[in-house]
Amino acid sequence: MNLLVFEDEAWRNFKQLTYIRPVYRIFTTNGPLIKNILKNFRDVKVYTYAREFLGRIENERDPSVKFNSIPEHDEEALLINGLARRPELVASLAEKTGRREFILLAEGRFLAARLRGERVAEVEKPADILERLASLIGVVETLEAPAESIYHYPWEVLDGQRLSAPRLEGELQLDNRVAVLGDPASMSIPASCEVEPFTVIDTRRGPVILGERVKIESGTKLIGPCVIGEDSIVYGGRVGPHLY
Repeated sequence: MNLLVFEDEAWRNFKQLTYIRPVYRIFTTNGPLIKNILKNFRDVKVYTYAREFLGRIENERDPSVKFNSIPEHDEEALLINGLARRPELVASLAEKTGRREFILLAEGRFLAARLRGERVAEVEKPADILERLASLIGVVETLEAPAESIYHYPWEVLDGQRLSAPRLEGELQLDNRVAVLGDPASMSIPASCEVEPFTVIDTRRGPVILGERVKIESGTKLIGPCVIGEDSIVYGGRVGPHLY
């Protein structure tokens, strides 16, 4: 099966978070949204669709994923919005409906769809997907999901999340000139990050969580609870909860 992860026009509501990343790479306390989507689907070929200028960045991030490419038309396709809040709902529906085609809406937005391969044989960008889905309303079974099944605004990404530092297989060994105030176990800093000397990490009020390849320059104070999204650079100053 082909799995097509796409962004819709709601990316504009997340503009500050998505200048250099598609919406499906918005970072949450459980990792990027696309990671949460993919863990619900096995044995799939992944295709992603986002604004064209992000192509070079996306190909560097994950060369194994086909970006804005025409999917193989001889396989059925499962499409899912990159802002899906409950991808497990889509996975459950796909399993229960067998090979039956459907379109799943959430407050008028396309949350997901299951279609024959030939129906998406020529899509190359998000607009193609949205146009194709719109043309199939009334042609294939159309279902409605709860409104909270999809993200609409940035603050919803953090609603209801209990912030805790995930355990990593490889963590960064901090320079001894980095000051840690509080419990070091409340930090989650991947080995791909760079934290310069004379940085202060304060976990006394909550965990400090860094995404992959984050760079923290000297003179920065990170005050938990604090989540910094992947590929971010912090040039100094005090940083509190949630920076992307």
